[in-house]
Amino acid sequence: MPDRLDDTFRALHQRGEKAMGLFLTGGFPDPGSTLGVLRAIDRGGADFIELGMPFSDPLAEGKPIQRASERALAGGATLDDAVETVRAFRSASQTPLLLMGYLNPLLRYGPARFCE
Repeated sequence: MPDRLDDTFRALHQRGEKAMGLFLTGGFPDPGSTLGVLRAIDRGGADFIELGMPFSDPLAEGKPIQRASERALAGGATLDDAVETVRAFRSASQTPLLLMGYLNPLLRYGPARFCE
């Protein structure tokens, strides 16, 4: 499996450049827009993207991410949506995409199922 993030940081370091990474909560502003927003961030030149999996109780996050999670969940976003969004994004881009989330939803989803 390629290590896109390490490769990206290595290449940037060799050129004396810094990385620009952006965060987006999956399902925000609504579940149907996430893939398009990810692709726009990618086209805009982000070196890596972090996709937050929406969670009902993101206490370790600041207010903007908490509110984005609330809005995503209210709009019907699910962990299945996040997984499918990653698959679709990966089919067209090699930009490193990291998933950020909490253990509780992953345990409910099933770790083996998530890793498939």
